[in-house]
Amino acid sequence: MDKRELIAQLIALDLPKDEYVVVGGGVLTAHHIRDTADIDPVVSPDLFCHLQVTWNQKIRPNGKIGLYQGCFEAYLDVNCGDSQESFQTLLASSELIAGIHFMHLSTLAEFKRNYGRNKDLSDLNLIAEFQNNK
Repeated sequence: MDKRELIAQLIALDLPKDEYVVVGGGVLTAHHIRDTADIDPVVSPDLFCHLQVTWNQKIRPNGKIGLYQGCFEAYLDVNCGDSQESFQTLLASSELIAGIHFMHLSTLAEFKRNYGRNKDLSDLNLIAEFQNNK
């Protein structure tokens, strides 16, 4: 999905705007860096409890519970190696795009460096190219 579709999906979800921060590929899409197939919000503990009633549960690779519904996969935090961020930390450093909180691009780059998967390395190249063309 492109940025227009991403924003429309988030608006249609109708979650309280100060209770989630979009992380992962959605951040790249919001900056027109590349399209994404899914949307990963890190949510407040209160919103997580609310979503548990209707969303499906899934055990994440780190052993923590994630929730999913359609193209959305919600978490309480993001972590990889030395990069560990809670909802509150992400919210405090987020950037607003179309009135929606997104993980700061530099924070996303740090996570992608720590993950180090092929797709993350590719995304790091795209982020560098985007920043060089600003």
